[in-house]
Amino acid sequence: MAANQFPPVQYEVISLKGGLDLVTPTLSLPPGYARDALNFEVSITGGYTRIAGYERYDGRPAPADAAHAELTVTITGAIVVGNTITGATSGATGYVIAVSGSMVSYTKATGTFAVGETVRVGGSPQGTITALSAPTALANDVQAAYTNLAADAYRADIGAVPGSGPIRG
Repeated sequence: MAANQFPPVQYEVISLKGGLDLVTPTLSLPPGYARDALNFEVSITGGYTRIAGYERYDGRPAPADAAHAELTVTITGAIVVGNTITGATSGATGYVIAVSGSMVSYTKATGTFAVGETVRVGGSPQGTITALSAPTALANDVQAAYTNLAADAYRADIGAVPGSGPIRG
């Protein structure tokens, strides 16, 4: 073999479709089987795929499905994160997740707020709604941050499983 020649590259295709095998000795496993895996599962389309993740759930709305909306408010009092706002005329409510200038972002909405109505916190007037904003009007990074804050608000409602012992099912 000449000095500038390399041996040909040889390869073998191994389909990852065997699954996780913890019983068969390692040297006896056929190609395509996994001996160890962390955060991977057998895919329904063949091979392996990353586990999408888990989310706590107790029958209430799932945090991953949390939605948020925004109001433009002329604030005359104090509206802060964690307040429950109520429309004086509509009776609509929402849990405040962010306040940026005159924009109030809320989640856990019940009813529909109306432009021109007074916003109350704990029965006290705190401002007047001047516009209803669509979340799609937000920048992508702000939209993602508010969606995460809304999910956190829903997640905070999920309590510890009552009782004692292992959870099965």
